[in-house]
Amino acid sequence: MEYDTSLADAAYSLSSRWASSRFASPAELAERFSKADLELFSATQVVLFLETLEEEDAFEREKGSHVVEGLEKAYGFEANKNPEIRVRLISLSQCVLQGERRRVDESVADPPSPPSPPPPSSLARSFAGTSSRSRRVSTRRRPPHGSRSGAA
Repeated sequence: MEYDTSLADAAYSLSSRWASSRFASPAELAERFSKADLELFSATQVVLFLETLEEEDAFEREKGSHVVEGLEKAYGFEANKNPEIRVRLISLSQCVLQGERRRVDESVADPPSPPSPPPPSSLARSFAGTSSRSRRVSTRRRPPHGSRSGAA
């Protein structure tokens, strides 16, 4: 089965154009980008574009801040009322201003993976051929045969 990725590809392409323009001056950014870039984008595509841009390793503090300003000038995101778009733009701005490229979901450390189990011992191999019933060991003491428990 093959999926149509043309909508995502458009967002990735625009993100790549911005990433390759990180050294451009604000005037050059204004020439290269305009509202027409996002004219046919859905809100989901804009979110994907901003997320992809945030993941780019190309942005550094001194080189990325003018790109965020260029995004605002080209697309007018500040006037956008969509909360998903606004959050992504704020997140991108914070990452650039702090000089960090980290995603919110990566800021929570993954728990360490458990250690791999040791190789089976000779005792474990000897139990491998027995049934689980024969391996069960009771810790409860049984009264001798013929006696009744609880009798006075």
